[in-house]
Amino acid sequence: MLNIGLDTGTNKKSDEIRPHLLLVEDDEIDVMFFEREMEKSPVDISLKVARDGSEALDILEKDNIRPCVIVTDLNMPGMSGFEFIDKIRAEKRLQDSVIFVFSSSELEEDIKLSYEKHVAGYISKQASIKTMYMGVRLVLDYCDNVLLPH
Repeated sequence: MLNIGLDTGTNKKSDEIRPHLLLVEDDEIDVMFFEREMEKSPVDISLKVARDGSEALDILEKDNIRPCVIVTDLNMPGMSGFEFIDKIRAEKRLQDSVIFVFSSSELEEDIKLSYEKHVAGYISKQASIKTMYMGVRLVLDYCDNVLLPH
């Protein structure tokens, strides 16, 4: 598990107050892409990274956090993204979590099933770098501008 407090030396909120974004991603290059875009962003968010759905559930339980957004890949070793989403939707404390899919799959059935599981958006890793960047910005802006219950 990575816990990255992206501090640029300005008056940042403490980690307890800052919104959390949980990234569930097994590909290190995709994690680095997400981290790099977060570092460029003025949005003050604490990033937690899990390498699969099981690790993500452990983080959510042990750290007792409620992320402003969960971003998950679909194709991961162990627990898939779909299985992870099902577990989140079945847990009362987290069932209304905002989830975005960040996947290399552009299969219509994966996109359709994701939305049937009430994801907020589906970002393709197969898209251009600019489109991927805009997808990450969308997620960060969402965290920064939308009010969610605690």
